[in-house]
Amino acid sequence: MRLQRVPYCLPFRATRRNRHIFMWLITALLGLFGSTAQWVSRMASKSGSLETSDAKYNILAFGDSLTEGYYNYGIHFHPYSNKLEELLNSNGYSAKVHERGNSGERVMGGMERRLPQLLHQFERNGIRLNWVIVLGGTNDLGYGADPNSVYAGLQSLYAACHSHGARVLALTVLQNAGSNGDLIDDRTRLNDLIRGTPAGGQDYVTVLDVERQLPYPRSREDAQALALWDDMLHLTPAGYDALGQIVYDTLKGMLKEK
Repeated sequence: MRLQRVPYCLPFRATRRNRHIFMWLITALLGLFGSTAQWVSRMASKSGSLETSDAKYNILAFGDSLTEGYYNYGIHFHPYSNKLEELLNSNGYSAKVHERGNSGERVMGGMERRLPQLLHQFERNGIRLNWVIVLGGTNDLGYGADPNSVYAGLQSLYAACHSHGARVLALTVLQNAGSNGDLIDDRTRLNDLIRGTPAGGQDYVTVLDVERQLPYPRSREDAQALALWDDMLHLTPAGYDALGQIVYDTLKGMLKEK
């Protein structure tokens, strides 16, 4: 019987569709390797044992993916703390902004444990934080947590910062694609609780209402606002830079130049 020769590459014939699939796989693999390398680098830079600072002001940016600077499906990160530190130092302040965002983390059961441990790490390294910027609650609400319970968790974070000797800049929870104008929802209720923190006896807390200063675009025609948002929840690099500018504009009035 005569055997017919079959090309070894028959399953991968260079059709237009297969070329597109092949290029998509290569792009995905490159993104994965790049993301992994970036993650390893970021984790090394976040190791408390490596932390040093001779700056006059040591500021901790603490929170979830919005603090970590998550965008492009988590392949890349662009923390707002980068812009904040740049603005502080270029305007006469000696400052180091330590970014400690953790994507996907909730206040309850996550941040409540992590922040006290992190503050002790800084203390062991001889660093006393002047300010802690806290942004959290988005993931808790996404899992259906009660706003009052989330706020109680945030209050425990604020208190831990106070025990460390730091003042707190408490950020309200940013809007997202599910936010509906003036509708009162759980995010609205949580933000109202956060806004009332200083009047509730925690006078070491300053509230920054980023919900109102960086709203989610309500119209697809608003190109300027759309450029700040990467997806239905996270910001673009330009959006994170805008957040850094907003935080700087608030902090600068409470710091003294070097």
